[in-house]
Formats: sequence, structure tokens, C-alpha cells
Amino acid sequence: MAMGPVCKSLFYVPQRVGIVDAYSSGRHVAPALNKYGIETVHVQSEKEIADPYFASTFDPSNFKTNVINSIGDIVGLVRRLIREKVELIIPGAESGVLLADELAHGVGTRGNPIETSSARRNKFDMSERLRSLGIDSVKQIKSDNWERTRIWIENHGKWPIVLKPVQGMGGNGNHVANNMKEAERAFKKLIGFRDSEGRILTEVLVQEFLGNLTYDSEYVVNTVSFMGIHVVTDVWRYHKYKVEGEGVIYSWDELLPSRGELQEKLIAYNHKVLDALEFRNGASHMEIMMTERGPILIENNARLSGASGARLTELTIGKSAVDWLVESIVGTAGFINRAKHRYKLKKEGLIVFIRTPEPGTMDSKLFDKVKSLSSFAEWVPYHKDGERVEKTVDSDTLVAEILLTNKDQEQLHRDLAQILKIQEEKGFLQY
Repeated sequence: MAMGPVCKSLFYVPQRVGIVDAYSSGRHVAPALNKYGIETVHVQSEKEIADPYFASTFDPSNFKTNVINSIGDIVGLVRRLIREKVELIIPGAESGVLLADELAHGVGTRGNPIETSSARRNKFDMSERLRSLGIDSVKQIKSDNWERTRIWIENHGKWPIVLKPVQGMGGNGNHVANNMKEAERAFKKLIGFRDSEGRILTEVLVQEFLGNLTYDSEYVVNTVSFMGIHVVTDVWRYHKYKVEGEGVIYSWDELLPSRGELQEKLIAYNHKVLDALEFRNGASHMEIMMTERGPILIENNARLSGASGARLTELTIGKSAVDWLVESIVGTAGFINRAKHRYKLKKEGLIVFIRTPEPGTMDSKLFDKVKSLSSFAEWVPYHKDGERVEKTVDSDTLVAEILLTNKDQEQLHRDLAQILKIQEEKGFLQY
């Protein structure tokens, strides 16, 4: 269906960029490009923005126009973007990954191969592609039938087991089951479940549990790529919390230095997976579990990392993945020259995700007590004052994020402990 190509040369700077679903952290790209005099066109992948958080982060004022994919007419969208003189198309959020690939292919702009598009979005397909290339990957089954799933679990013979949507986002709908009863309940709950993009699930992804039971062996490598050259923008260690009867949610994320024995293993594996998935251009957020078998992919997300990671890296490194993504568009020669360098931490940094074990009412004044901590940098509420906050079971029901930075790592962790103590004492909501 390609109608291009549009790009004039490898180092050509596009004068108009299309962003598909510029939500969450993807909302920061358009204003950053606008500062360089580059106009942006928004492409809305669905007639309505199904995810309330996505809808709350969309700012149409950053764009020349908003093109809505109301009837799924890809050819019509391509023609419209050509008329709008769009010269590069990128995803802003996870929901825009597949459509961005299709549109880039149709318009003829720089992008990623459409033949492997599903392996960069579908969690089952991406691990199966790795397996087909001889790369160790998670044991899994994709099923619409509980009996078939039960037999697979029995043959697998190990607990816990992970059950989740095939194309989920932000951990929503993820379950960790410790026995067959819990697995059956999770499976039946997911069939017919409406995911963050508004899809009704007809299949469930069932995978081996790769982590440890302290939920602190998951790592993230964030990168930005240009023509297959990958720049590591930030590396993280996740510390998570198991919600009884549900899945595993974020507790606190720890920004790591770019160098170290562990980091070298993670980065080498990250690059190997990106190449296997034919990921050549754009931002990537890869979740990796360190196991006795070595690093194994949980999932790769072909877009910027969510939450406040970009902001924390601005505070601790001085440059975020958003900055690198913009540089890959407006200054490709400089991007290539700096690709071999690794970032250095000016400060240590953490993001703490505040949860609640029961429903409560949001009261921002209750967060004043942490603002005096020497490591406190910023906080991001997920709700307005007076709003009811449900029990935390996933990313959508978190209470807030607190960003901590400090040159003194010991003090940073003392302040973290203080915040976790307040949380344990239910001190962040009115009950």
C-alpha cells in the first residue's frame, strides 16, 4: 500500500511529523518538536479515546490538526497525511504502535518493517519470534479455552503462573496465580474483559512466572533508535508488590547507572532483542527479567516509557528519552555521533508509586509531610482532591507518584523508607 517515499535523505529533517496517540509520556514530544519549528499532526487511532488517563493527557493545542481514524480507513488516512505533507510518523502511546507502522509504510516515511509489526506489539508474537531465532524466551500459551489452558499449566508443573491480555498496557489485567483455582478465576475474568484500548478480550496469554517472590528481579532498558543504531537513555530496576488475588503492581522504581556487570548483560540482551524484532527507529521500553537462565524478555514496548521516568531522568541525568527521540528527528548526525556514549548520573533517583489497600478519599494536604524530606523532588497525583480512590489493584488505581533524588544514596533510601512507612500506616488518603 506504500504511496511514498516522502523522506529525501537519511539525514533529512522532516518539517511536519505525525504522532499517533500522543498520550501519557508521548504528549511531551509535540511541544518539544514545536520548539524546533517542526509542525505536528495528531492521529487519533480510535474514534473515542477509551482510556481515561490517555484522554486526560491529550492536548490538541500542540498540533496543527487532529486526524481521527473513525472508520478504520487506512488508505484514506494515508492520503490525508500525504495531503498534510507529513514526513515522519511515530507512535506516542502503546495504542498507536500498530497504526504508526501501517501509516509510515503507506506514506513511505522512515519507520520499522511492517512485516514484523505484530512482534513489536503482540506479547505472544514477540516471544515466539525470539524463540524462532534461537533466543531464550518465556514459556507460554495463548488460549481461548480453559480446558486447554489447564492442561498446559499441569504439564508446565510450576507455580506461580502469569495470566494477562495479549496486547495489554501498564500491567492492567495482569494476574499472578498460585494454584489452579486462582488460575481458572483469572482466566475466566479475562475472557470478555475490556482492556485499556476498549477491546473485548477473546484470548488469554498464559506464561511461566520468571521472577522471584520478592518481585525485585525485573529490569528495564529504555532506548531510542535511528536506522538500527540504539542509544541507551536509562536503565531501571523495578520493585513490585503482589496484590492478593490480583496481579503485581509497581511499588518503587530505581534508576541505575548505565555501566556495571549487570547493566552490560541487560544492554547486550536488549540490543539483541531489538534487532530480532527488527526495531530500527523510535523509542523503546523493554522489560527484562533476570533469571537463572540469564536475561529473558517480558515484553518490549515500541514507544516511550510511561509514568514519570522521563521527568526523573531530566532531574538526575539532565536528558530524557524524549530529548533523545527529538534529537533522532532533528539532529540525526549528532545523534549518531553521541550514540556510543553512556549517560552518567548526577544524582540517584527513585519513583515511588503510592497505593491503597482499601477505598479512600484524595486529600493532597496529606502529601505535605513528605515535601520536607531532603530527597523530595516532585509528586504527581492520580486523582483530584475529594475524589474517591478505589483499592489499588493495577496502574489505574494507584494514588500518586513521588519522585526522589539525592546525591547521597543512603539518604535517598532513608527517605524512601519513610514514605513506605507512611503508606503502610495509611497516611496518604482520608479513610
